[in-house]
Amino acid sequence: MRVNVVLADAGFDSEANHRLAREVMKVRSLIPARQGWFWNREPTAPYRRLMARRLKRGLPDHKRYCQRWQIETVNSMVKRNLSSACRARTAWGRKRDILLRAVTHNLMIIAKL
Repeated sequence: MRVNVVLADAGFDSEANHRLAREVMKVRSLIPARQGWFWNREPTAPYRRLMARRLKRGLPDHKRYCQRWQIETVNSMVKRNLSSACRARTAWGRKRDILLRAVTHNLMIIAKL
């Protein structure tokens, strides 16, 4: 499965991260420009300025970014109920471990455990 869009919180806001995602990995990045007393004006870097404009309330990108809470909730549930340790050593084993956790998580929701 190909990843088309990457959502990240403001802690990952940097022009270097946007360049890596967009130019090297060919993935669209949605990372909000940091806010606060130091960042009270529009960013000067091109991708960060684009994020400040595209993630304004009411625009489609803002609606997409605001769905990130669902992912955070599922990650928290999986870590709490099924632990966060991955014991596999190979890439194939890690992939199988994640798939097994996803299936187990879904079955637990269906069974309401």
